Amino acid sequence: GKSNNGCFEIANQGALSLDVNAAACNSLNCPACFISPVTATQAIALTIQKCSTHRWGLGAGLLRDGVWQYTFVNRNSYYDITVTDGTTTYTIPPRSHVTAWCESARNDNRLHFPSTTVPTLKVTNAFTLTGGAFDISSSSAAVSFGTGGVTIAGGGLTVSAGGFTVSGGNVDLSATGTLATGTGAHTFNGDVTLSGTKALAVGGTSTLSGAVTVGSSSSNANLALNGALTSLTGVTVTAGGLTVTAGGITLSDGDFDAASSGGSFQTSTGNVHLMGNTVVKGTNTFQVGDSKNTAGATTLFGDLTVGHSTLDRTTRLYGPVTVSNGVTISGGDFTLSAGHFDASSSSGTFKTSTGANELNGNTQVMTTRTFAVGTPGTAGLATLNGGLKVGGSGSGEAATTALYGATTVHL
Repeated sequence: GKSNNGCFEIANQGALSLDVNAAACNSLNCPACFISPVTATQAIALTIQKCSTHRWGLGAGLLRDGVWQYTFVNRNSYYDITVTDGTTTYTIPPRSHVTAWCESARNDNRLHFPSTTVPTLKVTNAFTLTGGAFDISSSSAAVSFGTGGVTIAGGGLTVSAGGFTVSGGNVDLSATGTLATGTGAHTFNGDVTLSGTKALAVGGTSTLSGAVTVGSSSSNANLALNGALTSLTGVTVTAGGLTVTAGGITLSDGDFDAASSGGSFQTSTGNVHLMGNTVVKGTNTFQVGDSKNTAGATTLFGDLTVGHSTLDRTTRLYGPVTVSNGVTISGGDFTLSAGHFDASSSSGTFKTSTGANELNGNTQVMTTRTFAVGTPGTAGLATLNGGLKVGGSGSGEAATTALYGATTVHL
């Protein structure tokens, strides 16, 4: 260093310690003023030792007494100077200065820098905090920021009481960090959009008082429900269909109404239980199977009514009909337009009504079976308008005719 008009110019080095109780300034007693080199190429850390016994004047016999002032001037345009007495450190920015006081009475070698408590602080350019905390917790006044942004480079922003209110502008959380809220309710007064392929996960119960739209008319999307879906006022699917991969669809009340749809109602291969009356409206049909070779069996455990007492309908059966408990016709006719009337496998009785019975084809009583008209004492008249042939002319075809009662022959 060197003396410069009453001030000592410190050396251009990173750390410098001066003992002002000795001839530390170029082998001379140090003045109470220190300046930095204009051409300093680095920040300088200056330590002042033993300021309470500062030697002054010439030689070693005279010490300062009382209270005196030190001046520290940073003439450099780029680097800071830090001044410390070993306990308190003060930073002097480029092209600025600071004063400090020292006293001899306490002999504590402490530099008393300007007070850090001021009634009002106005910064016209920039405010930079390089260390320590920015603490306004003791103030009850509001903190206002101008039109410039507020950037928190690290550490986060913590609100321990009160609220975080944005009265204008945006809250931009576009960074990759996590947004964690408290356990209280969250109210969104505007639309909420999750961009891209981001997901929304809810661990508890979600209540949506308005309409819920999944996808759009130009971009279809799937809705996957891994649990039960309970609807109090019905479910309407306008397009795309409703697919249930597990569980089921249960209606505890209301209707399953597909009347406005032109699509098909298709079930799985499991059983279909219709617990109420089933009506096929209008001229629609009810079909079992989708072709003549893939139809299954249809079982009706109750009565089957075709048509109505005032509106007859035709029943067509293609294929054999097996009746296990008889057929009763309460009106109309039983007509065979083709095929046979075959009761040969039955051991039951063939009984007609009291009306006339017309046999339009040849009639044959097989093997040893008999043909009886009436019962003894109650027989009616048997009329044969054609010839009567008993037995045959061939070998073994002769038969005996027994007549009980008067026989009248008209020739």
